[in-house]
Amino acid sequence: MVEHLLDSQDTGVRFPYRLPIFGFSILMRRKYKPTFEKDYNFYLNQRHVFTFAGSEIGSNIQYSEKGKDAKQCFHKLDSEGKLLPCSEPQLLKELLTCKAAVNLQIKTWAQSRAEYTLSLEELKEMMEYYQCPDWVLKAIENQKFKIIKELVSSNKYKQHRFYADALAFNLAETLSNERVEQETSKHTS
Repeated sequence: MVEHLLDSQDTGVRFPYRLPIFGFSILMRRKYKPTFEKDYNFYLNQRHVFTFAGSEIGSNIQYSEKGKDAKQCFHKLDSEGKLLPCSEPQLLKELLTCKAAVNLQIKTWAQSRAEYTLSLEELKEMMEYYQCPDWVLKAIENQKFKIIKELVSSNKYKQHRFYADALAFNLAETLSNERVEQETSKHTS
């Protein structure tokens, strides 16, 4: 017989539960979605690299000896926006700072991509170097296109040669990438 300790809301995620086997009770760990695990491990591994978030992060974290570990607190805050008392407040602060710093870096890289001062090849090298999840590159490129749309709608590219050149380079790169993707799909099908 398995005893389940459920969260106040039954989200389908069962955590920690005890499985009595041969008179012993084994405490099983909480299961997280693979995407969360991948992102969490990225933030955990890069927390000493991405340290500047632009503002103070984590000043409202409450320490409790009996609080949840940093991973559980991070998951709860990330998924539900609830901050729990934490038994590892320094680690939680580092994780939150890393996440905010990565988001700030995404904006910076996107601006550089829109201005074409950072090529796609250079960006891919950085993604590999920092071992970024796939969503980081996608977020940068999506943000880049929003910035370009803003430049076009504000007619900045007509006022400044720099923006006109950046727009032309981005357009050429996009068309070149589409052609490569089409040729690749022809060869694979």
